[in-house]
Amino acid sequence: MNSAVLKSRRATLLPMLLLAAAVSGPASAGPAGGERAAPARPVLDTLARAWEAEDHAALAARVAPDGVDIAFGQGGARNHYSASQAFYFFKNLFQSTETVAFRVSLLNEEPETGLVHAVADWTRRRSGESGATPERLIITLARGEAGWGLTGIRAIR
Repeated sequence: MNSAVLKSRRATLLPMLLLAAAVSGPASAGPAGGERAAPARPVLDTLARAWEAEDHAALAARVAPDGVDIAFGQGGARNHYSASQAFYFFKNLFQSTETVAFRVSLLNEEPETGLVHAVADWTRRRSGESGATPERLIITLARGEAGWGLTGIRAIR
């Protein structure tokens, strides 16, 4: 092929490619044209590391904009906390308990609802006690505009 034909094809092809890219949107766009959601697993791993480190600030920073429902203790009463309230909830929790281990063991993603449910095994020791107690928690994350947010923690027996 001669160089004039190649130049002509390039001149025609480049605007067509640019137009196709503009119409189809970014490569990461999902079916609704929005940005494809990041996977929840890294967020759960971050939460697990923060829990093991007893980092109440890092946990509170992951609370969803609408807050988090937490149900612990006798009777399992559920309380709703904003991110700033959750900061103090976690701070008080870690002042009265020592985390021996915290592992996220099961993950159930529900793409149609934008929710993730995970099972976490928390081994803890109350201040002043020598024995450790296992606790199983259900952690719920919801996908929002800013990414995944912590919306629930519930102890199960």
